[in-house]
Amino acid sequence: MFQRRLRFVLGVLTLFAQSVPPADPIEDRAVPQAVQAPIPRYTDLAVRSLYLTMRDGVRIAVDLLLPKDLPAGASIPALLNLTRYWRAREGEGPRDYQRFFVSHGYAMVLVDVSGTGASFGVWRGPWSPDEIKDGGEIVNWIVAQPWSNGKVGAIGTSYEGATAQLLAVPNHPAVKGGDSEISGIRRLRRPSQDIRVRRQLKEFFIACSR
Repeated sequence: MFQRRLRFVLGVLTLFAQSVPPADPIEDRAVPQAVQAPIPRYTDLAVRSLYLTMRDGVRIAVDLLLPKDLPAGASIPALLNLTRYWRAREGEGPRDYQRFFVSHGYAMVLVDVSGTGASFGVWRGPWSPDEIKDGGEIVNWIVAQPWSNGKVGAIGTSYEGATAQLLAVPNHPAVKGGDSEISGIRRLRRPSQDIRVRRQLKEFFIACSR
């Protein structure tokens, strides 16, 4: 999982450093060259666990991951992950891809959706209307934090990929886009489609950058 996400991140960050030329059928078929990982801006992270109370009184469990040495007054974008498969497990620290994003200047907000994990409430099935509304309220909380630069993206695979896409439903102005992978979808894309998707992801990360 980490290797797949690392390849994705390196590809997107590499695109930051160069302009995207017009699509060329020959270039689209070219094999991507290996790139060097960018240098981390932060060396460690801090984890805070808390509950957020939703409009219906349900308390939602959240882990907030921030750069440990983030300067006072600094503001950074956030990546939100909403899951029904436990945001974390006892005895396990943050995952490698989470550490990667935080080290490069992103906050990560990990959420157990209502009725799952350590959250209260009742899970009423995949992507219920209340779950989608909760996503919008969590974004409200994120942008109100002193470390937030007011820009939020979403990230996830499978169930979490769908929650990343559905975060657009509340139409919150802070939500700039997301990286989602829903089982089976990426395997159906042609190489030329992958080029277009990478360009869209570049636009998302540029929108989230400071």
